[in-house]
Amino acid sequence: MCGIAGIVRFDGRAVDPALLKRISGLLRHRGPDDEGYLVAGGEPWCGRNVEAAPRGNIALVHRRLSIIDLSDGGWQPMQSADGRFALIFNGEIYNYLELRDALARDGCAFASRSDTEVLLQGLIRHGTAFLSRLVGMFAFALFDRERRTILLARDFAGMKPLYIAANAETFAFSSEIKPLLAIRGERARAHPAALHAFLAHARSDLGGPTMFAGIEAIPPGHYLQVPLDRPGMPQPVAFWQPPARIAVGIGFEEAAERVRLLFLESVRVHLRSDVPLGAALSGGIDSTAIVMAMRRELGQAADIHTFSYVAGDGAPNEEAYSDLASAAARTVHHKVSLQPGDLAGHLDRLIALQEEPFASTSIFAQQRVFAAMRGAGIVVSLDGQGADEYLGGYPTFFAAAAASLLRRGRVPAVFRLLANARSTDIGLTGLAARLAGHFVGDSFLAPVRRLAGKPPFPAPMNAGWFTKAGVVDNPGRGEGASALHAGLIEAFTRTSLPALLRYADRNAMHVSLESRMPFLTPQLVEAVLSLPADMIVSARAETKSVFRRAMRGLVPDVVLRRSDKVGFVTPETKWVTAIRPWVETLIDGDAARHVAAVDLARLRTLWQDALAGRGRVEGPLWRALSVLAWARHFEIDFSPAANDSRSPACAS
Repeated sequence: MCGIAGIVRFDGRAVDPALLKRISGLLRHRGPDDEGYLVAGGEPWCGRNVEAAPRGNIALVHRRLSIIDLSDGGWQPMQSADGRFALIFNGEIYNYLELRDALARDGCAFASRSDTEVLLQGLIRHGTAFLSRLVGMFAFALFDRERRTILLARDFAGMKPLYIAANAETFAFSSEIKPLLAIRGERARAHPAALHAFLAHARSDLGGPTMFAGIEAIPPGHYLQVPLDRPGMPQPVAFWQPPARIAVGIGFEEAAERVRLLFLESVRVHLRSDVPLGAALSGGIDSTAIVMAMRRELGQAADIHTFSYVAGDGAPNEEAYSDLASAAARTVHHKVSLQPGDLAGHLDRLIALQEEPFASTSIFAQQRVFAAMRGAGIVVSLDGQGADEYLGGYPTFFAAAAASLLRRGRVPAVFRLLANARSTDIGLTGLAARLAGHFVGDSFLAPVRRLAGKPPFPAPMNAGWFTKAGVVDNPGRGEGASALHAGLIEAFTRTSLPALLRYADRNAMHVSLESRMPFLTPQLVEAVLSLPADMIVSARAETKSVFRRAMRGLVPDVVLRRSDKVGFVTPETKWVTAIRPWVETLIDGDAARHVAAVDLARLRTLWQDALAGRGRVEGPLWRALSVLAWARHFEIDFSPAANDSRSPACAS
């Protein structure tokens, strides 16, 4: 787990060593254990003291958080024996031992025990075809001195970030956005379409444009070949796509057994570490399954530390379930509780570390849980992130499940599902509107979205600014083998998981913690997304149906029978109204007047309604506040450029 960055100067000018040191400092939290540089133009130079490097127009920067092979054998940039290749790598390859054995049988010799060397040797021998054999989370850059290219790639789910920026003189990449802002050396500018996706639809991290104009993310499951002698922005190439077909002839019990085996194998390889591990435990099905599998794999004598956020002030609380799960797994359990006023001293810092606005104050609670883990000596955490998106864990999937049944003519099953699901927070009207949305044409989709409470410019957005910038409200539709599969794939690739992965990455790396996600392996995701829809969300309105069956006998029945979906929620209204001075300073400050994307008058009205108890701090209100704080911290210019209006929802 590390931080990486790189610069290519096409004009031949040397990269300033002081800039490289600054970039390293900006990424230090991602890798406090060591640093390394490569500078090339003539003969490549590698070392820790970049001031001593010869000048060159190509530079790589690496910060190391040591997890596998703590010796200098895992130091980066890691060069091949002949000096042709150099690799900088952020992440972990969990199946590196199996890959190492296979490469050794092919004649590869290894000088270290690190997964970095396995990745390097595999890429040298097999090229980009090796990417499909990796089980892990990764973002890396491979410098090929002979072909004069840099290969950039990002894991299939986007667990590890990788951003790029280019112009006629420079191509740059980084694990985070702040180094790219330093490299560009100009005022940051807002991207209207990306801001619209966030403010109107709570979407961000869409695998393309960021909210900073001119800075893009490499999409998950893609690689990029950067020629070192030709300026421009190369097109990403996909190496992974969600499965498009449903498995034929597989029964429910057979499917559950396959899911069980794949999940247990994933937990087993995710436990590979040379530093202490722990786990986040909410008491839900996903985190409980991970902790119970950890106990099964590590044995009865192992100390397993688990960490939970305990909500208060009337927020939904899972403490009883996390206590039960901890007792069942016999863990050393730690609890993190927060007071409303705690948020005030952390919000500006949270905006800085997240780099883009975020949709909920639950991000703060997650950050404090990660901080508690690191404070207790844990360096690697296992987390249940990602399961809800492809296992249908959210109540919003009930409408898609009903649409899948209806298209197959199973009308009685549709009525049974809707009857069982009507008690959720969505309500029967919301379910009906979402169900209708699966059967209307694109021309009728906007009215259906308004019926479901999703207008194109909800308060407090400044509709005029977005219209002038040429932004068109086109959230698009997902594609899949059924309506449910389309919704699952959309949540996995566009609407939910990408933002959650960014939140987790920044929050964990801020305290130099590695957050691992055993639910996110290509094999497990593909196995589930290849199953018939009613194995994932049943007609009984049972979410994660096949996984619940797979975990029987491992996870306590009382957890498997849970039908409530609490999620990682915080008492947002109480928290934000408790820091009223911070909010009002933000709204009334000089910086806010320049945030043309937000209608400040409407925002003040929503805020007064929340203070008077006539409304809540949620959805559009909080997102607008988050944008104001982001714009203030990064001094964002809201003068749009002509090419910023393309919809990030359509990015691939």
